[in-house]
Amino acid sequence: MKQVFSSNVEAVGYDAADGALYIQWKSGKTSRYNDVPPSVAQQAQTAHSVGQYVHANIKGQYEHQYV
Repeated sequence: MKQVFSSNVEAVGYDAADGALYIQWKSGKTSRYNDVPPSVAQQAQTAHSVGQYVHANIKGQYEHQYV
């Protein structure tokens, strides 16, 4: 997990072996998004606004569960 500067997101991590993107929210919950391409995961980690990027490009696009 890589800590990011965001009002909603604490950290972002990516497991390239299974395409799992992990988002640790400031609320303490951690989301796992499945089958996320490496390019999307990289953009999530480096976006100017990580929270906005996740809401616009990941939520609702990839299978999700809390872990």
